[in-house]
Amino acid sequence: MKQNPLIVWSLERVKRDPRGLAALLGFVLFFYGMVGLTVLSWSSSLPRRMEDFLTILHYEAWGTNLLVLMLYAPARMAQGLARERERGTLDMLLLTGLSGRELALGQLGAAVILPLGMVLATAPVIFLGMFMDHGFEAVLRGYVGLFACLPVYALAAGIAGLSVKKAQSAGGAAILMLMGALASGLFLGPWRDLKPLAMLGPWGSGLATNRDELNQLFVLGETLPAELLQLPLQPGLFEIQGH
Repeated sequence: MKQNPLIVWSLERVKRDPRGLAALLGFVLFFYGMVGLTVLSWSSSLPRRMEDFLTILHYEAWGTNLLVLMLYAPARMAQGLARERERGTLDMLLLTGLSGRELALGQLGAAVILPLGMVLATAPVIFLGMFMDHGFEAVLRGYVGLFACLPVYALAAGIAGLSVKKAQSAGGAAILMLMGALASGLFLGPWRDLKPLAMLGPWGSGLATNRDELNQLFVLGETLPAELLQLPLQPGLFEIQGH
């Protein structure tokens, strides 16, 4: 399988850059500190039910990873594209012989290497979530929804990164844009006529354990989860990014 040189180069850069490792370490300390506080709070409360505790841990991990994948990773992509444009190296990438789709995948891969490391750091808590009331299905749907929305948010962030005048403001502009998309997906989802707009956010699949109506689309009399409709869009999105 052909390796994407942008992803390989970015991976080597992350390994050598102490700031990336420091960011990952800071994230781990923050996340597991939050989990520790949850354990202390739960142990001192009555009545206690293990399934409720595991549900809380699941949503702590899912909510944290939502911020990482839906805001932090796209903001990194926006900043990366803006810097490439400022330095004049964006046009040079087109001379490497890579197709537009390969360049888009490379840029996305470069942006998500560190965020994916953060998601992997939460894997033990994600695993514990499989033992809550709704179990494996809720965990699977929650993270499928996140990863199904990631290319959409990356595309929006890429547009923001290429639109702003200064690279240093690209990340902030992308975050503001994506927060609007997240809010739209949350508040418009319950409206039947606006159901497709719920796909702007991963709320339906992520909250499937208690607000399943956010994630139900009615197609030819059948009820389908939105993530099954989000996933087939991914190849087309990469084609758009490549152009």
